[in-house]
Amino acid sequence: MARIRRPSRRPAASRALIAALVALFAASAPRADAPESFRQTVKTLYAFHPHALTDAQIDAKSKELDAFWEKVKSDTATYLPLLREALSDETSQSFFFYDGSKLLLSLSKDRSDEQLALTSIARCDIRDVQRDDYLYTVFHMAHDRLDTSEAAFKVLADPKFTVNVPQHALVLGQDFSLIYMLLPTSEDFFVQKAVDRLSTETEPTAQKSLLRLLWYSVTEAGDRAVAAVAASERYSSPIREVARSLQSSTASMESDSKPPKKLLKEIGDIVPKDADFDRIKEVRRTRLSRVSDEALLELDALTWLLRIKRPRH
Repeated sequence: MARIRRPSRRPAASRALIAALVALFAASAPRADAPESFRQTVKTLYAFHPHALTDAQIDAKSKELDAFWEKVKSDTATYLPLLREALSDETSQSFFFYDGSKLLLSLSKDRSDEQLALTSIARCDIRDVQRDDYLYTVFHMAHDRLDTSEAAFKVLADPKFTVNVPQHALVLGQDFSLIYMLLPTSEDFFVQKAVDRLSTETEPTAQKSLLRLLWYSVTEAGDRAVAAVAASERYSSPIREVARSLQSSTASMESDSKPPKKLLKEIGDIVPKDADFDRIKEVRRTRLSRVSDEALLELDALTWLLRIKRPRH
C-alpha cells in the first residue's frame, strides 16, 4: 500500500475500485513491457508532492497509487525490472523515489534491492513522507548494516522532525531519530560524515543532534568533534554549552568503575562480565533493535559502560 503523508491514515480503497483502476491502467497505458512506457507512467502518476495537496486530493491520488502497486504486484516478472530501472533513474519524480522504494521492498528481500531502495529514499522530499514510516524504514536498513547516512541526514533539514511511539508513550525528536537511523550500522559509514557536517552546519537543532550522535558513537573522532565545538567561538553559546555538558558526562562516566545501579538494572545479564569494548558495542547495536523507552534506557546504560571500558591511547 502506498504511504502518503497526511494527518491521519487514509481508508484503503475498495477492492472493486482498485480493480477498476488497474484495468484502466492496463487499457490506457502504453505497452507496459517497454521501459519508456513504464517511465512515462511513473512520470505522470507521481507528478505531485503530497505535502502540497488537500486531503481530498490525497485520497484521489492514494487510490491511483494503490492501483499502480496492484498492477506491479500482479506481474513482477515484467514490472520488477522496470521498477528497478525507474528507481535508478535520477530524473524520476521525487515522491516516486520513496513510494517506489517501498513497493520494491514489499516485493524483494535481496540486498541489492534494499540498497537501491535506500539510495532512492535519500532522494525523496522528506516533507512528503510519514515521519514514523521514514524512521522505521531507514532504521531497519541500518540494522542490515547498510550505509544509511544520506537518508538519515535528511532529517537535519527539519528542526521539528519528531516521531510518536504511542505504545511506549515516547516521542523521538530529531536527535534520537538520527541516532536510531545510524547507531545500528557501521561507524565507518557515518562518524566522519557527521564530523564534517557539524563543521558546516548552522541550524541549532541540527548542530545539537549531530553533537549527541557523535557523543553516543563513543569514538575518538566523535569526542574530538565535541571538544572542538566546546572550545570554538564559531558556535553560539547555547551550542557550546551542549558540547561542554556532553564532555562533563564523559568525564563523570570515565571516572566511575561501573554505571549506577539504576542503569545496571536496565542491562541485567545482557552483557557478559568479561565483555570487552567491542563486544559491548555489538550488544548495544543489537539491543537498539526496538524503538522503545526501554531500549533508550539500555542505550544509556551500555554507553556508560562503553565509556568506562574504552581503551585509552
